[in-house]
Amino acid sequence: MRLIRLGYLLEVYSIKPGCSCGGMLVLVLVEEVVALVLLAAVTVLAGLLVEVDVGSPHIKFVEEYLSAYKIPQAIKLCDGTWSVFIIEVIDRYSGAHNHHFLLEFIKRVGAHYATDRRPLEFILDLLDINVPKLFALPEKTDKGYVVAVEVQGNLSTFVQEYIHLNALTSDLLQRMNKIMSSISLQLDDFQQLIVTVLQKEVIPELRVLQSGERSAQEVLSTASTKLQKDLSWTKALNLQQKFCWGIVATCCQKTSTSITTDSCDWDQSCDYIVTKLSQIYSSYCNGKKLPESAWVLTNTLPQDIVSLHSDDVCMFFEWVRKLQTVLSDWHKQIFDKDWNYDDILLYASKQAKLIQIGHLVDPKAVIIDPEEIKELMNDYLQLFEKVNAHFIKYIPSNRDAKYSKLPQILYQYGVLFPPNFTKHLILPGEKASPIGKQLLVNPLSPCTTGLFQPPGQNISLQATKGLTMTELTLLTEQLDQFVKPLLDHMDMLVFFSLHQCEIFNNYLHLQLKKECTVEQPLPLHPSVRPSISFSTLRALPKQEGPKEEGVSLQILARALNTTRKFLAKLIQGTAKYSEIIAEGGMLTLESINIEAEFNTLATFFATGELAPQVSSNEGLKAICSMLELFQYTSFHIPAIHGVCQQYNLEGCLNDPSLKAVVRLAEEVERSRANLTPLEAVGKMQCVKNSLYHKKPGSYSSLGLFPAVANSAAFFQFVRDMRFDDEKGQVAFGQQYQLITAQLQHEEYNENVLNHLYAAYKFILPFMDSKQNFNTLMSKVTSLDVSGGLKQLETVNSNINLIRLWFSRAEVRAVKHNVC
Repeated sequence: MRLIRLGYLLEVYSIKPGCSCGGMLVLVLVEEVVALVLLAAVTVLAGLLVEVDVGSPHIKFVEEYLSAYKIPQAIKLCDGTWSVFIIEVIDRYSGAHNHHFLLEFIKRVGAHYATDRRPLEFILDLLDINVPKLFALPEKTDKGYVVAVEVQGNLSTFVQEYIHLNALTSDLLQRMNKIMSSISLQLDDFQQLIVTVLQKEVIPELRVLQSGERSAQEVLSTASTKLQKDLSWTKALNLQQKFCWGIVATCCQKTSTSITTDSCDWDQSCDYIVTKLSQIYSSYCNGKKLPESAWVLTNTLPQDIVSLHSDDVCMFFEWVRKLQTVLSDWHKQIFDKDWNYDDILLYASKQAKLIQIGHLVDPKAVIIDPEEIKELMNDYLQLFEKVNAHFIKYIPSNRDAKYSKLPQILYQYGVLFPPNFTKHLILPGEKASPIGKQLLVNPLSPCTTGLFQPPGQNISLQATKGLTMTELTLLTEQLDQFVKPLLDHMDMLVFFSLHQCEIFNNYLHLQLKKECTVEQPLPLHPSVRPSISFSTLRALPKQEGPKEEGVSLQILARALNTTRKFLAKLIQGTAKYSEIIAEGGMLTLESINIEAEFNTLATFFATGELAPQVSSNEGLKAICSMLELFQYTSFHIPAIHGVCQQYNLEGCLNDPSLKAVVRLAEEVERSRANLTPLEAVGKMQCVKNSLYHKKPGSYSSLGLFPAVANSAAFFQFVRDMRFDDEKGQVAFGQQYQLITAQLQHEEYNENVLNHLYAAYKFILPFMDSKQNFNTLMSKVTSLDVSGGLKQLETVNSNINLIRLWFSRAEVRAVKHNVC
C-alpha cells in the first residue's frame, strides 16, 4: 500500500525513484489536490526515507520541502498528521543531531502561531506532541552526540526566548497547575525538554511570589503538597515529581541569598516560600520517622537523597541546611545578647512565624519564651536610658532651659573623652558620617524608668546598627566606671556648664593648675571658653598604649572638691579679700558683673545645707559690697577725680565731699587685703552717699567719666565756641540748625551731626568749673549715657570737620546780623 501511494505521488510531483533532489523543487500543484498536499507530503517523505544513509539527498529533499511548505492558517502542531510525519522521520533517522531541519520548521510554526495571536497555544501544543525520541540524545560515544546536545540547547533557547518575547510568563503561570496535572509519568525526551524550560523560566521571579499573587502561590503550594503527600520520590523520581522539584529548586535558588544571619528581615519578603519549602522537609523527616536529633542536617546529605542523583533535590536539602544554620545563629544571638534594637523589635514581631518555621526544619530551633524577648527589649531600653543620662546633662528642675553634653563639659577642663564611647552613638547636634554610622530604623525611647527625662523636644542620643546588646552593656559599664570619680561633683559641673560664672571657672582652673603641677607639670593650652583669659593644664593620664595629654578625672575631682569649699565660704560671707586674692588672684574682680555672678552662685546653693545662708543672702551681699567697693575705689572714683583735675573743676576739687570719697578710696586700696565683708558694706554705703547724694543713682552713668576724659578736643571746642553757658547753648542750637539744613541728604555728615547733638548734652555738665561736687553728680546721674561712649568717640574723631562747619556757620550768622 505504501508503494502505491509513493508511486502515485512521485508521478504527481514528477519525482523518479533514485533521483537526486539537491535543489529546491518547483511544485506545480493544481487546485484540485491542494487539500491533499499535507497527507501526500507526509506519505512521500515517509516513503523516501526508506533505506536512507547519512547525507542522503532524500533528507535534503525533506528539509527543502519543509522550508518551502506554506503553513496552513489554523495549523495545530500536535495534530496526528504531524505526529505521524515526525515519527516516520525519527524512526528512519533518529538522534537530535539529525533534526536541525525539524527545529527550524518548529520555529517557523511558532512564528505562525504568534502571527495568528496564538503564542500560548503554541507552547501548550508543544507539550501535547506525542513524538517519542524527538531530539533525543544518542549514546555519548556516538559521533553525533555533541551536535545533538547543541540541538537540544537551541530548542531550549528558542522556547525561552519565545516565552519572553510574547510575554507568556503570567499566562503560563495561571495554567501551571493544569500543566502539572497533565504531565504524564512517561514524558518523552522532547516533552521533558519543554517541561525543563517551563520549570526554570515560567516559575515567576521572587518579586512575583512576594506580591502574594494567587496563581504564583498556588504553583508552589501545589508542588509542595504533591511532594508532601507522596514520599515515593525518596526512592525514585517520576516525571511529575521532577517537575515539582524543579519548582522547589527554583524557589530555593531565588531565596537563598535573602536568608542570612545578619537579620531576620528575610521572612518579610519570602515568608510564604520559606513556609511551603519547610513543610516539605518536615514531611520528609516525619515520613522517615527520624528522631528530633536527626532533623539537623550534617555536612553530608542523607544517603537516600544523594542516591537520587537529582541536582534539584540536593539544592533543596542544601537550602534546608542553610536555614537550620541561620535559625541556630539567631537562637544563639538572642541568648548571647548580640542583637541591636532593630533586630529585637523585628524578632519580637516575627517570633511566632519564625518559631513555626523553626519547628518545621528543626523542632529544637528558635524555641524561646516571648517574655524573654520582652525582657530583653526592656533591658536594652533601660541601658540606653542610662547612656543618655551619662551623655546629656541638664538641670532636672529646669529641663526645658538648656542642656550640655558630657564630652564638651569635660573638654573645657582638659579631660579627654574616650572616643570609643561614641563609636555607635550620634550626639544631639551631630550628623551621622557616611561610613559606619548607619542609624537604627526604629526610634529608641530614652526615658523608660524616669532616670532620664529629655531636656526639650527630640534631645536624645541616636544609636547606630552597631550598638548591639553586648556593645550597649559594655558601654554602660565603661561609662559608670569612667564618671565614678565625679559623681559627688557632677551637679556642680553641669550647673556651671549651663550658667556662665567666671568666679567658678577661674577658681577651678587655678586648682587644676595646682593639682597638675604637683602631679606632673605639663605645658598649658588655651581654654576653649573665650571668657577665660588664662590657660588650663592637661595632665598626662597613666594608661597603656599610645599616650595622649589630658587631665585625669581624679585630678578634676580634687579640684572640684576644693572649688566647692571655696564657693561655700563665699556664700557664708567668711571669705576675706586676701583669701580671694590668694586663691583666685587671676580673676579681675573689678571687671566682672558682681551681681550676676553671685546670683548664679546663690541659685546653685539654693538647696542643700547652705540654703539658710542663701535665703538670708547676707554673706553674698557682703561679698558683693566688698567687690563693688573695689570697683569704685580702683576705677570709678579715680576716674571721677581725674576728670575734675583734667578740666580744672575747682568747685569739685575743693568740695569736702569729693575729698572725703577720694581719701576713702585711697584707704581701701592701702588696706584691701585686711578688709572684711562687713566693713566693705559700711564703706560702700558712704561711697554711694557721696556720689549720688543719698539718692538712687545710675551705675551706668559713671561710665561717662572715662569717656569725657578722652574728649579733651571736644571740651576745648565747646569752650572756644563759648557754648558752655546758657547763652552759649542757645547759640549752639541756632548754628546746629543752620548746619543741619545745609548738610541734609549727606548720610555721613548727618550721622556725625546726630552724634554731635547727644555728645554736647554729655559734655555740658562738665563746663561749669565753679559748681560743687554734688551738683556735678546730680547732672551726670540724670543723663541717659547708654550710648555716650560711642557718640563722644564719633565727635572726637571728627572734631576738625565740626570746627569747620561751625566756623562757617558763625561767619554767616555775623553777615546776617550786619545786614
